[in-house]
Amino acid sequence: MTLRLLSVVSLFLLLTISACKERNTTSPERTVEASQDARPTKSNDTNLAADAFDHERWDSVLRSFVSDSGLVDYAGILKSQAFQQYIDKLSKTEAAGLRNDNERLAFWINAYNALTIRAVLDTLPQDRAGWSEYSIKDQKVNGKTIWKGMKFNVGGGRWTLDEIEHEILRKQDGLRDPRIHVALVCAARGCPPLWNRAFTGSDIDEQLASAMRRFVNDKNQCQIDQNAATIRISQIFNWYRDDFLSPKFTPRARSIPEFLAMSVDDRALKQALKSQNWQLKYLEYDWKLNLK
Repeated sequence: MTLRLLSVVSLFLLLTISACKERNTTSPERTVEASQDARPTKSNDTNLAADAFDHERWDSVLRSFVSDSGLVDYAGILKSQAFQQYIDKLSKTEAAGLRNDNERLAFWINAYNALTIRAVLDTLPQDRAGWSEYSIKDQKVNGKTIWKGMKFNVGGGRWTLDEIEHEILRKQDGLRDPRIHVALVCAARGCPPLWNRAFTGSDIDEQLASAMRRFVNDKNQCQIDQNAATIRISQIFNWYRDDFLSPKFTPRARSIPEFLAMSVDDRALKQALKSQNWQLKYLEYDWKLNLK
């Protein structure tokens, strides 16, 4: 009886050891297969996950090469790896995949400004002595202005600067904010200064509000003479007047002075801008390069 019991136990142990060996042999293969199934599909180079897009590289470029007054060190940006990496990232990102309108708005404002600098770098004369006389308005690409003649791979499409501004930022629902006109830059001293920080989806509303406050307080862009009831202001308020007043845009006002009042801290002046009759005069536009 004892011998028979020992034989049964021995047979049981042999079967158990054999089963364990079999499991140990097959398990790693299944683990590999499972991990391969769980591994995300590698995105191809033309489609980065837009939802994770950030503007860190662009922010570092702006902080390094743009002054507080908006003047640009083009020679420095020309050598910047971070700048080229940002341009490359713009070209590989689907803007439609960003999580909300604020993210898309920040994306397209930053893209416009970065690509404007790219366009300038591509058309500057080789002799740096001529940079101070450069004007983006005078440059021709394929017989057209830079804004209409130079196309960029950006945001999942191929767009000109003109199309980014007029077909996307000024036309698409959720993006129509007239304050973009003091955030977009044209690489000229006459346009609103390039801010030396990147716009972000999380802070875009406050950043655009700050851009408007800077604009109103910049005597090169806006001069309010309360005694003469006269406002001398940038041509952008002439060219894009309807954007500041149209119900299709947010925020908006009934008049340009009333729109400016939103960004004025002085209560008496704020009230005057809302209630007085004002004469608007437009400042001469300086198209020379915003060179540092």
